[in-house]
Amino acid sequence: MDSFALSPLQPLNLTGNVSHYFKLWLQRFQIYLKANNLDKETEERQVNSLLNYIGDKCITVFNSFNLTNVESKSIKTVIDKFTDHFAPKKHLSLLRHNFFARKQKSDEPFEDYSTTIINLGLQCDLGALREELTKAKIISGLDSKYDDLRTRLMAEEDKTLTLSYVTKYLKTAESSRQAVTQMQKDNRVDVFPMSEDVLLAKSKGTHGINKRPAYEDKIKNQDFKSNSMSKFIPKQRKNIGFQINNGKNSVHQFNVDYNNQDEYLIGTTGMVNGQRKIFVVYTVNNCKIKLKIDTGAMCNLLSYNDYKCIGLTDKLLQKCYKKIIQLEKSNVPVVGSAMIPLVNKNNETKLLEFIVVNVECPPILGLQASIDLNLITYHINM
Repeated sequence: MDSFALSPLQPLNLTGNVSHYFKLWLQRFQIYLKANNLDKETEERQVNSLLNYIGDKCITVFNSFNLTNVESKSIKTVIDKFTDHFAPKKHLSLLRHNFFARKQKSDEPFEDYSTTIINLGLQCDLGALREELTKAKIISGLDSKYDDLRTRLMAEEDKTLTLSYVTKYLKTAESSRQAVTQMQKDNRVDVFPMSEDVLLAKSKGTHGINKRPAYEDKIKNQDFKSNSMSKFIPKQRKNIGFQINNGKNSVHQFNVDYNNQDEYLIGTTGMVNGQRKIFVVYTVNNCKIKLKIDTGAMCNLLSYNDYKCIGLTDKLLQKCYKKIIQLEKSNVPVVGSAMIPLVNKNNETKLLEFIVVNVECPPILGLQASIDLNLITYHINM
């Protein structure tokens, strides 16, 4: 034998983490074979070397494999048998309990939650039902903040509700909510506190509407000293004007009486009495859409017919419990609300909430959206 031969191997330790110990022992055995040029010998001799060093108890294990004469001379077959034998045993009952009991944590991103559920499912030997059970578990384990999404998904047809569809849908929904939250944080101006109802003003003359009683308590209890708009809160009256940010349109002004608790301010850049209205063009779902800038609208509005024409599906619609009220106090039938991305000519995207209504009307950008998109500026004269 070569004078540089390594010392003989010690038998395999069969106490404690045997699977881990066997991997280390096998690695040392393969090093031993190469160092002694035994890896170039016949497979039968390599098997005999393994059995010689692995220990008496493991020879008993080898005999339990009941290998054929040919299999017992294959080093790969023998190593695979020992590897399977010493592999850690799965506790399927515990793994499946962890799978079915897992729920999304309140601060856990959906990406992390869905990945954990999918990986747990892979360990549970669920067979042909793995994808179906994983999909169902992802939906049922959603945090309570996703109750609306859970309800919507459970109403889908089975052929549509695949695991891929569910994960993609929920990722998109989470991204949309994060975008909305960021939009709310980035709002530079809050000219009008929002009431419980969304108020949409349309009239042929002076714009004004009575406030809701619930709205009065919000104004009385609001701390204007800490509000960024406090310096604009008047004691008596002010003239407020809006101007389109293209330098060509004149300022449309109207008086505001803040002392009158029964009036709610509504104004518009869509000129009354036959004067021209102001529109802006954006791209939605690869379709050009012309939106009317309306400072008298306290929400963004889109007819259901236009919603379908630009290729948006009902899956994007969420239930909307707010009312759309015209000046003549008639209610507008609401289909739902949807977060819709608007793309401008510079390929910049802004995600806005639109109320979808079941009446024919031009697409409308309300006051707050017009300010957020830098389409208008406001002027206040004491």
